[in-house]
Amino acid sequence: MGIGIALDDFGTGYSSLSHLLRLPVDTLKIDRSFIQRLDTEPADAALVGAIVAMAKIRGLRVVAEGVESDEHLAALRELGCDEVQGHLFSVALPAAEIPKLVREVGMGALRKPDPDARRARRPRRETRRARRPPRAR
Repeated sequence: MGIGIALDDFGTGYSSLSHLLRLPVDTLKIDRSFIQRLDTEPADAALVGAIVAMAKIRGLRVVAEGVESDEHLAALRELGCDEVQGHLFSVALPAAEIPKLVREVGMGALRKPDPDARRARRPRRETRRARRPPRAR
């Protein structure tokens, strides 16, 4: 049917290693809390590396959430992560804005975001909690 299953926020909450053995997942998404300290905490970098290696042994694709810096991206590339997502590329967007972003990426117009512009586009936290738009993935 062409349907894939991703285990989201791996490493937090109810996710566990046993899920990798029991569930028919295709993709493992590493929680952003591990990525945030990737370039400053050697233990977090080692843990992310172990998660990526373990996922590769199981034949899973690996997505890192919460990539916000070039340092994060470089470290994840070195660790063998397949895909990344985060504010380094775009803030969360309403579904209606996705086609425009795809057109811009196709034309090569997506550049490293200006931090000041990112803050200006980002809704206040109270608003985001009250009316959360669908996340772009």
